[in-house]
Amino acid sequence: MTQFPNFSTKISNSSPANTAEDSQVSPPEPRPQSPPRKPWLIVGLGNPGKKFNGTRHN
Repeated sequence: MTQFPNFSTKISNSSPANTAEDSQVSPPEPRPQSPPRKPWLIVGLGNPGKKFNGTRHN
């Protein structure tokens, strides 16, 4: 099973010019949770080629 990467970007304000006014900003609201990921299943049906043509394996 292949897991696809979860890309996210974080932005921080670490400037030394922060003031007391900046520290009174409320924290961001939490993001709503996304539904859980469902795994993918890839299935191949039958056997390729004439070698298996007409057999119980095809």
